[in-house]
Amino acid sequence: MKPSKIAKTIAGLILALATFSAAQNCVAGVRVQKTFELYWQNGLELECRHASLLSEHLSLGLSVVSSRLGSAYGSNALKQEEYLFNTAWYFRTGKYVQPYAGLSAGWFWLDVENPAFSVIPHSAPLLALQGGCRWNFGSRFSLQTGLGYHLLTGDGLSGPGSLYPLFMRLSLGVRVCPW
Repeated sequence: MKPSKIAKTIAGLILALATFSAAQNCVAGVRVQKTFELYWQNGLELECRHASLLSEHLSLGLSVVSSRLGSAYGSNALKQEEYLFNTAWYFRTGKYVQPYAGLSAGWFWLDVENPAFSVIPHSAPLLALQGGCRWNFGSRFSLQTGLGYHLLTGDGLSGPGSLYPLFMRLSLGVRVCPW
């Protein structure tokens, strides 16, 4: 799947997700992700919870992160993107501190700019377990930290070699639903 098709799919999912959560809790923000022993990635994240989904315990979200704005910025590091659909279960809704556990699925894309490397795998499906904690500051701002584990990785032959299993993340968000 090409990045332009993925971007259009993500945009459609964001619109559907925002429509779904129009009268509830929707947070948009910046996500910083660090793969252990490899790259920094940065991007955007949208997460929505609805009162009808198990009293706001279940959240649905979308994330797009890229090394283009992280380790690859101004260097010769590989340029890679992750397009993710996220689900999470929050354990203490309505509280200042909210632990969560979640599952992410999506697509990994490695931009192989040099034709000599076009034979190596440059895309793969993603499936990751995540867990962490969210801190809410008032009714508008939040900070989210977590650890994740990619269940599907690569070794350079059967999948992209830069898709490592363990990562940590930090998200800063602001509530965007004006309703």
